[in-house]
Amino acid sequence: MKGFALDEKGDVIIENNDVKLTYDTELLIQKIRQVLGTNRGEWWMDPKEGIPVQKILKKNPNPAMVRDYVRNAIAQVDKTLQMTHCDIATEGRTMEITFSVAGADGMVEVKMEV
Repeated sequence: MKGFALDEKGDVIIENNDVKLTYDTELLIQKIRQVLGTNRGEWWMDPKEGIPVQKILKKNPNPAMVRDYVRNAIAQVDKTLQMTHCDIATEGRTMEITFSVAGADGMVEVKMEV
């Protein structure tokens, strides 16, 4: 599987006057990050895509609820994937989420900062 490579802001990456492509595991990670960065109801073509971001971006979010949202985002990308672990660390106004996803192609670890 392949798709357009996106930078950390979600913009398509252009290299040597051509659109950069991403494949397999990197594409999977990119898709999961895109779903986690989409506020549920924001995208008019699929109002069920994403997570309720306002429930995470608040003072003292519930870690169990955040794990459920991450698990749900992974299922939106591919229902055969399983989250094997999820660590949530908060420091001040920053939350770091590290999780592992297991699928047919093996295990992938993803780290995100919110």
